[in-house]
Amino acid sequence: MTEGYRSLDAVVDERIARFRARRAEERPADDAVRCVFARRKARIAAGKVGTGAALCVFLGSLGFVERMDRDRGAMNTYILAGAWVALAIVGGLAWGLAQRRARLDLRREPAVTGDAHADLARIDIADPLADLRLEGSMLEARSTALPLAAASLLLPLTLHGLVAMVVGWAIGTPLTAADFGGWIAASTFLVGLAHLALLVQVVLWAHSLPQRDTSQLRQNIHATWARILGVTTAVALVPAVGFAADGNLMVLLPAALVLATGAAFVPLLFLHTAQRLEKERAVLNHQLQPIELP
Repeated sequence: MTEGYRSLDAVVDERIARFRARRAEERPADDAVRCVFARRKARIAAGKVGTGAALCVFLGSLGFVERMDRDRGAMNTYILAGAWVALAIVGGLAWGLAQRRARLDLRREPAVTGDAHADLARIDIADPLADLRLEGSMLEARSTALPLAAASLLLPLTLHGLVAMVVGWAIGTPLTAADFGGWIAASTFLVGLAHLALLVQVVLWAHSLPQRDTSQLRQNIHATWARILGVTTAVALVPAVGFAADGNLMVLLPAALVLATGAAFVPLLFLHTAQRLEKERAVLNHQLQPIELP
């Protein structure tokens, strides 16, 4: 019996040595997989913060419309600007924590407890790199949908603010936080439905991507973003319906602004997302069978 246990201990030692040799061969892939995992974690955290801040701006704008308070309007401008700072900080922290956790997971070896049979079973199934690839793949839907949600809400108003700052500087009338807060409130009132329409459409598109083969990520992508932008513009016309009876074409201005603003970032947003997923899947799907993602 003693000889049997000694022989099993030798097998455990041999399996551990093989595990270490395999992990040494996999080291070059560790950095790439860890980087993709950390970036997806960072995008999820930043997307949550950005979406939450945008909703705060939306709710704050409703309060501004009700009370027409300049201080409240200025606060919405500060929240919008602070959202970018906050999501950058939170995303950076999430990236650092994910890098550290992934590094520890990749260095972890199967525990040897003295129970040879249990130790052998544990060693045989231990595959830290494959586990991290799998976990990173499971993050695809959220790491795509949340940043897109934040971008669809924050980018339009941010672009408006940048253009207004440049114009104000050019004409010698600097843009104030209170004045831009009034613009945010007007945008919420006139095209808030369009913002929500864009939000819903990009999130639905993001959740459809994990079900697609990598070669199909950019299939019909131009038609997709054009359709989404068209629907968003059409929704922006809804508030104008009640004012269209007098034939004043100015009621079409909000929809025109929505179309112009969307054309400035929506195509790039879609193409960048598809290209990024192609690169990340090339790293994560190596030696990993396709999986069904929620």
